[in-house]
Amino acid sequence: MREHMWGVIVLVVLAGGCAVSPPPGSSGQVKGPLTSIELYTKRPVRGEYYSTAGRQRLFASDREFYVLSRWNLPNPGEYVSQVAVTPPNLGAKQQSEHQFRAEGTNWVTFQRFSLPSGEDAKSLAGEWQVEVALNGALAGTRTFQFDAASIRLRTEAKLYIAEGKADHETAPGDYVWRNQYAVREQVKGAALVAGQVLRDDLSRRFPDVTGPAPMQEASGDSIILTPVLRLSPNPGIPSRMELEILQPGTGQRRVFEFRSTAGNEFSGGSGRVYFSVASADLAFQAGSSREILDFLVQATKATPET
Repeated sequence: MREHMWGVIVLVVLAGGCAVSPPPGSSGQVKGPLTSIELYTKRPVRGEYYSTAGRQRLFASDREFYVLSRWNLPNPGEYVSQVAVTPPNLGAKQQSEHQFRAEGTNWVTFQRFSLPSGEDAKSLAGEWQVEVALNGALAGTRTFQFDAASIRLRTEAKLYIAEGKADHETAPGDYVWRNQYAVREQVKGAALVAGQVLRDDLSRRFPDVTGPAPMQEASGDSIILTPVLRLSPNPGIPSRMELEILQPGTGQRRVFEFRSTAGNEFSGGSGRVYFSVASADLAFQAGSSREILDFLVQATKATPET
């Protein structure tokens, strides 16, 4: 297997301590300063990093991906991260080393790597493992599924992600809001995250997906998708999203509904909701929904890419 044909990504953090489950929105086992290992199928725009609990499966048509590491380092300074990625079927382990200077203790780093295609993809389909180390000390591991299939489509139609709508819901029972203004602001931010995730997920399949942006910016021939979030600060209540899909040309409108408890976390007698994690999970559900994909393929007259 030629090294440049596929590779992997990662960045890491210090040793020390036992392996623990990372916080909501990440996947795998981490220890020390490493807080999560996340997978992206495109380079995130600065400020648009979202937790990628739903990104557990990559396709040959993704062509490349990024591994993003979040960590809380003991001190600013120079570090060297080592990443090893092992495919199934006794495929050769690939290794990458990256030296970086952290200007603060909370740091994010990511690198791009290619995915196999053709016969290489078929022979390397299955579960891949990613190992992340800092200065030679293992800091975390995670796995993902690699599928040799292509999910790309051809169509002249455009998909437009409208700016997400959000509503904070007063929690029933005796759950008390400690800071209602902060919660409202977090819910607004979560609505933006939902649009970003939905755009990135659908871009893996459709050639022209834009947004999220205000509705008036959409062109008349676009199919408009608007995520509407219903979120509560009560960790005992699932988060909900309605995805409105509108075809301005025909006036046809459909609404699809999703629920998620991702981001709901209890610790002892208290709990909290990570709104951005919940909204990302809901958007991942929508982006991979067979019902929605079938509807969009019919609406856009899309055909498989060859």
